[in-house]
Formats: sequence, structure tokens, C-alpha cells
Amino acid sequence: MKRSSWLFGAIASTGIVLGWGVGAPVRAGMAASDDHQISQIFMGEQPMMTTYGRGTATAPADTAEIQLYFNNTDPYAPYPVDANAPMPQPKPITTGDLQPIVDALVTAGVAASDIELETDVSVPPYYLSVGSAVVIVKLSQPSQSLLDRVKTSASNAASTAGLYYNYANDTCTVSDIKALEAEARRLAIDDARSRIQAMATAVGARTTQILNMAEFPSFSPFSTSCTASPGSAGDRPEVSIELGVLMTYGVQ
Repeated sequence: MKRSSWLFGAIASTGIVLGWGVGAPVRAGMAASDDHQISQIFMGEQPMMTTYGRGTATAPADTAEIQLYFNNTDPYAPYPVDANAPMPQPKPITTGDLQPIVDALVTAGVAASDIELETDVSVPPYYLSVGSAVVIVKLSQPSQSLLDRVKTSASNAASTAGLYYNYANDTCTVSDIKALEAEARRLAIDDARSRIQAMATAVGARTTQILNMAEFPSFSPFSTSCTASPGSAGDRPEVSIELGVLMTYGVQ
């Protein structure tokens, strides 16, 4: 999501959040009236400013899981022209059919104990169709070069196994997501403070205490795509988390 879209969504929610934070005072006699009252947000009489802040924290991945999907025929091949012709029935893939894939992965540097084979079409979360299978590679302290080598080796070995390499999904994780989340939150608050000071300076005001604050995850708060950031040191894929905050300050 673009920054502007994220900001508009956050600001649209500001009124709701502020309504939770500060209750509107009720004037004497209002409750006894039979007249219909219009509910609205009331933050008091003092001047205030609200702004947002965004923070993104990144850490090297501790684990990675790569799911390699195979079919015994090309799933994207055109169907027979004759509409009355029976659809070909795919043959189930066996673990033996996947052995060339396993051998190639071991040669690429993956321990055999880190490779799992799934050919049962009814097992969640894969729910494979007949004639398909998934090879799952789980890595600890992964390197980006090994992740790339796993995918290349699997793709190259597919023809040897007489299989069609469909696609791969990879997911990276960190062992302590709370610490990463806390860092993203700190950066978001620092960003909001910097923005509010700039706003106050621009209008010749001075900020006082925080009146309200709310936290928003981004549209896609976690990035687990197992890619290293451009210019990052080393060969480790990274995990990132993004948080946003809305902060309201009193001003004088």
C-alpha cells in the first residue's frame, strides 16, 4: 500500500480512536431531556495537533521454510480442443518420484533431515490436487545464496524426475518477533514526535502533553518474503515489521 493510502486510512480512523480515549462530558439536565441529541466527538477546549508516525524494523531471519510445488504434467497446458474428449486423469506423485529432487537439494547443501515430502492430497494446509506434490525445505540461520540455490536446484531436477516445477513459496521468521515489534513502535513514535514538532514550529506554537495516542499496523505489517535489503551486510534474508501511530498533543 502506498504511504498516502495508509495515511488516509489512519486519519479516517482518528475520530473513532480519540472517541475511545476521551469521553464527551454530559451537561446537567441533558439525560432528562426527551429531545434527540446528536453524538459527536468532544476533545475539550484546548488547542491540539494530531499527526502520524511510521516505523519499520528489520532483523536477519532465524529460520526459513521453502515450499516447492510440483506436478506430473504441465497444469497450464491447453485443454483438448474436442469438448467431448475425456479429461486426462493425472497419476499421483509418489515419494519415489521426488527422489531426484531430494538428491539435488542435498547436493545443493541442504541436510536430508531438513527436507519433507508431502504427496497426500488431503493434508492441510496444502490440499494438493491429484498429480501434485510439495517438497518442504526448513532451514535454520538461512543464507540468501542457499535459498536461491534450493529453488534453482529443484527447478533443474524436475525434468530429471519427469515432473513439472510449478512454483515456490518461501517464508522467513525471527525467534523474537516482540523485540522487532517494539523497535518498530519506538521508531514510529520518534517519527510522530519529529513531525509534531515540525508542525508546531511552522505555526509558531509549542507542544505540551500527549492527549491521545493510537497504534495502527500497516496494510501488510509483516514482510517474510526472504529477501535481503539492498545494501544490507552479509548474505542473510531479512524479516521486517511496520507499525504506525497517531499522536495528539496539546499546543500553546
